Amino acid sequence: FTLYTRPALDQPKYLDLNDPDSVQNMGINRKGKIYLLVHGYLESGEIQWMLDMAKALLKHEPEGEAAVISIDWGGGASPPYVQAVANIRLVGAITAHVVHMLYEELGLPNLDNVHIIGHSLGAHLSGYAGYHLQRDFGLKVARITGLDPAAPLFTDTDPIVRLDRTDAH
Repeated sequence: FTLYTRPALDQPKYLDLNDPDSVQNMGINRKGKIYLLVHGYLESGEIQWMLDMAKALLKHEPEGEAAVISIDWGGGASPPYVQAVANIRLVGAITAHVVHMLYEELGLPNLDNVHIIGHSLGAHLSGYAGYHLQRDFGLKVARITGLDPAAPLFTDTDPIVRLDRTDAH
């Protein structure tokens, strides 16, 4: 989980999931927007579109008012495809726990400023994160955007196993 903020766009920080207290010193504005970016199949968190989007999102918001967290699950996004599909369930649950950690450690009143953006399998991973936030913590993110959500193994399936409008507000 890589954190980007302004003005330090070219100096990302890495969230230490074993030290929740460190979140308070990462430069995340508790009143600002928090974006989470999730890549798709055969990609990694360092793919150019994610870096470009992180920079664009941060430049769109007033300086210091937003944070972008890149989720790199590249090790699980490799072939075979069916294994990558299975992996998004676990990474989605982990992502929900990270968002909950941010909620707790930053003292967020709710998740109304949290927006998860996922591409391909990352779109469905985002849906799992939204589902787990609701089921496990009673929290709901403001928005999830699926960019070209993967169709194989998701078309005509139950909403619980794919990105669905109920995963966010």
